[in-house]
Amino acid sequence: MGSNIARSASVTRIKESGEKTMTAATACGGEVLDLAQKRVAPVLAMLATCEQQLKEACTEDDIKHAVLLARDHESDLEVGAVTSEIWNLMGRPKQSIDYDLIVNGGMSGWTDGDPGKQPAMMSLLAQNIRGSNHPKLAGKKEDWAKRIEAKAAAQAEAAKPAEASYARVTFLTLQRRTLADALQVALVRFKRDLKSQGMTEAQVHEIIPDVPPRTSRAQPTTEKPT
Repeated sequence: MGSNIARSASVTRIKESGEKTMTAATACGGEVLDLAQKRVAPVLAMLATCEQQLKEACTEDDIKHAVLLARDHESDLEVGAVTSEIWNLMGRPKQSIDYDLIVNGGMSGWTDGDPGKQPAMMSLLAQNIRGSNHPKLAGKKEDWAKRIEAKAAAQAEAAKPAEASYARVTFLTLQRRTLADALQVALVRFKRDLKSQGMTEAQVHEIIPDVPPRTSRAQPTTEKPT
C-alpha cells in the first residue's frame, strides 16, 4: 500500500510532493485535474507566495542586522575609549572603588550580549559616569556621558527596524510550516477523492508521489527557501 508524504516531512519535501502531484494531475486532465485544482493548487500557491515573502524578508533582515552590528561595534569602541580615559584620568589605579562603581565589573558588562538591549545598558553607564563623585572626573563627566548616550541613541535607532525584520522572518517561517502542514492534509484529502472516483492505490500513486514515512518530525527553523 502506498503512502502520501508524512506531515513530519520537511517543508521542502512536502512542497515537492505537491508540485509533482499537480504536474501529474495536469497531464491526466479532466476530473483528476479539477479535483487537484480544488484541493491542492490553492494551498500550494499560498505556500509559494509565503516562501517568496520569506526570502525577501530574510534579505531585508540580513541588511538590517548588519547595520545594527555596525552601530554595535561603534558603541563598543566608544565605551572602551571612555572607560579608558576615565581610568587614565584617575591615575591608572590598580584598584579604585570610584572606577568600579562606574564600570561595575569591566567593559564587557556593557558591550557583550544582545545588541538590541545594549543601548539601555549604555544609558545606565552614562548615569554612572554622571553620578561619580571622584574629583578628577568632575570637568569631563558630562562630555563622557553625552558621548556614550550619542552612540546608544544611534544603536537604538538601528535596533528598531532590526527587531521588526526579525519578527517578520519568524512569523513567515512559522506560517511556511503551517502552510506545508495544510498542503500535506490537502494531499491526503485529494487521495481520498481519487479513491472515491474508483482509482486503485497504484493508480492514485501514479499521480500523488508514494513517499515512505519518516520517524521524526522536522522542527520549524529559519531555513531560507530557495
